[in-house]
Amino acid sequence: MSNTIHLASALMGSGKTQSMINGIESDDCIIVAAPKKELCREIFKSFKSQRQDLDVDLVNSDTVCSGSTVLCEAIDAINKVNTDTEYAESFGMSGSVGKVLILTQATLVNLPPDILRGQSWTLILDEVPDIKASAYMFIFKDQFERNFSDHVYMVDTKTGRLELKDGMEFDAKDQLSKAKATDFSHAVLMFEGLIHETSEVSLEPKSNGRQVLKSVGYHDFSPVFRAAKEVHVMGNAIEKSLFYLFLKAKGFRFDESKFTPKFDGYKMSPRLVPLLSGDRFSKTMMLTREKDGSKSDTFDTSTVGWQMLKRAIEYHEGKPLLVHIYKWMKPFFKANTYPNVVVVDLDSRGLNQHRHLNRTVHMIHGNAAPVDSQMNKRMLELMGVDVQEGLQALRHERLVEKISQTMLRTDMRNLDEQKYQTVSVIPTMGLVGAVRDNLKIDCEVDTSIMIDPPEPSEKSQPSHKQQAERQANREASEARRMKAVKLLKEGHTISAVSRAVPADRKTIRKWWAQEVQAA
Repeated sequence: MSNTIHLASALMGSGKTQSMINGIESDDCIIVAAPKKELCREIFKSFKSQRQDLDVDLVNSDTVCSGSTVLCEAIDAINKVNTDTEYAESFGMSGSVGKVLILTQATLVNLPPDILRGQSWTLILDEVPDIKASAYMFIFKDQFERNFSDHVYMVDTKTGRLELKDGMEFDAKDQLSKAKATDFSHAVLMFEGLIHETSEVSLEPKSNGRQVLKSVGYHDFSPVFRAAKEVHVMGNAIEKSLFYLFLKAKGFRFDESKFTPKFDGYKMSPRLVPLLSGDRFSKTMMLTREKDGSKSDTFDTSTVGWQMLKRAIEYHEGKPLLVHIYKWMKPFFKANTYPNVVVVDLDSRGLNQHRHLNRTVHMIHGNAAPVDSQMNKRMLELMGVDVQEGLQALRHERLVEKISQTMLRTDMRNLDEQKYQTVSVIPTMGLVGAVRDNLKIDCEVDTSIMIDPPEPSEKSQPSHKQQAERQANREASEARRMKAVKLLKEGHTISAVSRAVPADRKTIRKWWAQEVQAA
């Protein structure tokens, strides 16, 4: 049983993974868990090429046989090692059976802890996990009644908290399985939240018959940690993460990991190029229209954000670069062609094929939407984490750490072999200090394209006409859905219903899946 977490808190590219690969003994039983499949594959290849003395297996969705699941395959692999070890020990060969099993962190957190107690398993987390497990969706009142009234009831009208009705636990798991198979997202959110002990599901009424279905929760690694022989966590600035605060609240102690690499720091200071003065930056600002300060519903040529992104990319004068943006900003690249640009995901950890580049653009912010902000506070209360400390950690993870990780996909990651200075356009001047502290290196600052943030116009409420139009659109959509369901029940094909309603076939299939789920 382990109550101590060994931390290898070291900078990106400092050699944490290599130190771990070198430091594992051939008769150790190890589970290495990474946040993404891509990183798992990289770690597996490194083990196979460098440590032929180790028995290494990779278990993820790419390796699972038809008819099984990732979790089942991982449990089978662990149980096999446990059995082989017991067999070896019965012949006096204690310690002769070793294994390295590589999983995603999502699989690790769902393992039954008891299977780790049967053998001295060491857990190594390569990168700090994201333990937030909260989501919300809008749902119409009648849709909620059709789909969920048989399974759930409201236990608290003040908070809107929902619970499963008595005897519905098994059926909820069955409903969840069906929902995942039919891509019925409302049911996935509902039943996943109700099944997991660390989640809380609630329903919040809104206007015009709409409601917000919210699932607030977190991934609890503490049961598998306490069942392990040792636990090592490798990552950058671990002490600034929500994961660290949660483990601290759970009573874990901390020590330095034997896998902590020796690292003297980066050799060449990066150049940071802020777009805006101050530290104010948000999605609302990016959707503000340049002409009159009003808010646009779409990211288009009229918005401040569109012009900022254009200015940021053109600052690099056609040189190859990585662009770090949200998915809703991608229409920019449909309207503008930049062959020198590679767009990367928000979480770029494990992306190591761009070390020949030395330029980046970052157009992200650390702000949560109003509903998300409310849910985050409740999540932190459920965790037992101080709310203000937790919100600060979440902002650091969403913004500063994401920018730092993407900067380290460049030539900067080559360390002593770095040839070119990394040049990064960042949203605000206020981020310079935070990025500098996270990278532990002084940074040059170029303010040549920096401007003052735009001032939004006074917020105005939708007119009665706009409200009436929106309500009419919602009612028309519901009428089309009911017509589609009626035609499908009469035996018409999806293609025929798609033409008659009209609606695209994907929408027709979704409506039918919801109807079948509710039946």
